[in-house]
This record gives sequence, C-alpha cells and structure tokens, in this order.
Amino acid sequence: MPLFNLVAANNLPAAPQQTPSWLLVVPEPSTLMGFNTDKILLQPASGESTDLPDAKWSDNLPILVQDKAIQSFENAGYAKSISRTREGITGDYQLLIDIRRFHVSTAAEPAAADIAFVAKVVDKDGKIVAAREFQATAPAKGSDAQAYVAALDDAF
Repeated sequence: MPLFNLVAANNLPAAPQQTPSWLLVVPEPSTLMGFNTDKILLQPASGESTDLPDAKWSDNLPILVQDKAIQSFENAGYAKSISRTREGITGDYQLLIDIRRFHVSTAAEPAAADIAFVAKVVDKDGKIVAAREFQATAPAKGSDAQAYVAALDDAF
C-alpha cells in the first residue's frame, strides 16, 4: 500500500537577517476524530466520508499538518524560532491549528480537494493575539490516489 506525504511550503519570503527574539511552538493540531487518521478521506456526498482504498498518509493527518507547518517556517528561514512541543521547551507563542476539513470531494466532476483550518497565535498568558481561517479547494487532475494527493497538496 503506498504511503503519501504532504509537501511543505517553499518559495516563501525570506526571514529577516536577524533571528527573531521570539520562539513559536507548534503543538499537534486539534480536529474531529474522523480526521485524526492516516486514511486519505473522500467525500462522495455532503456529510458522508469514506477512505481512499489502498493508500494512506505516512502518519496521522494532524501530525503531518504540524510537521509541514514547522517545515514551512524552517524553509522561510525561521529554523531557530520554531519548534514542536517538546519537554523543556517553552515558547513565547503557540500556533494552535484546528483542522475543519481535509478531504477530496468526489460528488461532482472533476473531484476537488477541500481543506479548511483555523490558526490562532496564543501568547504566554493564553491570550489570542492573532487568528485566521484558511480555506482552499483544488481540482484533481485524475481519479487515482496520486491525483487526489496532488490536489490536497495544491489546496494545502
């Protein structure tokens, strides 16, 4: 069974020359139990979910999203300013991600990736200092696992 991965963002604006004085910590994203899986999900009808046969993510989706968010910051030059949650690491801020949708809608032709998540930046005192909802769709250029994962990557 093939395992698939998401691709971290590249070609981002460069980080400032001077390393920021803050540390951003990214805990594992939250989501409904249905998305906390290594299955690549299809939505054949509104409110219905099934998994793509013979294909899986390389890890559970929240862990992949966490890993790719961190890699994206690293790709932009913030490697010294970002970390995942680890014992002994306390950040100045946390990036909290809540995955709302992450599937391929196959109800219409062409099938399309549909993702949505909310990101919140929280300071040491637990105050939300920034929040934004992200939503995207991307058409699949085929009806196989490779095409569906490529569409999910495009939307992500």
